[in-house]
Amino acid sequence: MYRTQRISGEVYDPLRGLEAGEEFAPRGAQAMIPDVWLRWQWEPAFRQRLRLEFEGVAILGKIDHVMQGADPGDELVSRDIEQFAAAIEFDYVNMALATGFNAGFASGRSPQSDAAPGFGVIDQNVPNDDEDVLTAFKFDRNYTIDMIMFREIIGTVTNAMYFAPFVQYDLFAKQDDVIGLRLDVITAMAANSRTTPSGESWYGIETDMSLYYREPRYGADLSFGLYMPGGAFDGRNGRQRLTSPVGANVSISENTYNCDSDICANATMATSLQGRFFWAF
Repeated sequence: MYRTQRISGEVYDPLRGLEAGEEFAPRGAQAMIPDVWLRWQWEPAFRQRLRLEFEGVAILGKIDHVMQGADPGDELVSRDIEQFAAAIEFDYVNMALATGFNAGFASGRSPQSDAAPGFGVIDQNVPNDDEDVLTAFKFDRNYTIDMIMFREIIGTVTNAMYFAPFVQYDLFAKQDDVIGLRLDVITAMAANSRTTPSGESWYGIETDMSLYYREPRYGADLSFGLYMPGGAFDGRNGRQRLTSPVGANVSISENTYNCDSDICANATMATSLQGRFFWAF
């Protein structure tokens, strides 16, 4: 895919202290997006399957005119685009038992300073003056691999390398309906630790357990997630906080930790209990 954009409409947010309005701004953007997808699948018998699937993508290009801040009068600068991502899925099904793993990578931001704002999906929209190359790739948020870590806290897979094995077993199965259990374990680390709140790379480990019921037209599940954050989410003296709202008038000094010791705050565990009901029609 090849994309170009000559101009763009800029909508200025009054929350940033500007008058609401819309103006056109020069952009001069172009990007080449190669995307490779492969799938190999083998089904030797009923309820037996071996599947391996892979996708890799890159976004390579340049934007001639990028606004550094929220003020329309700010200087426009150029930025290169170098973003990369890949994902792999493997599963093996043998009657009632299924097992496999998901793994992937998404490049993160590459600011010149360690204390630059912009962790996760929301904060990456904060203008950053010291980032010459736009390197943060963000997975589609509909591609979910967990319940808490990427889905709720980081926002999606970005600046990350993750590995997520799973095991699933059908407790009771008939031709048209099934009741079973599934266990997923997800662990991840930052591709670039300079942009995490603490400067460390490990995001932590998450365990998700599900009890599910499926039949051709209806289904339901009850899921519980337990997330134990790693050192990447700790608050450290002089590092950015997680997080100030996008567009808020917060100075850099107010957006960083300032305490007497090296560690200002420790991340604690997070849990989630979710129930769903499906109806296909």
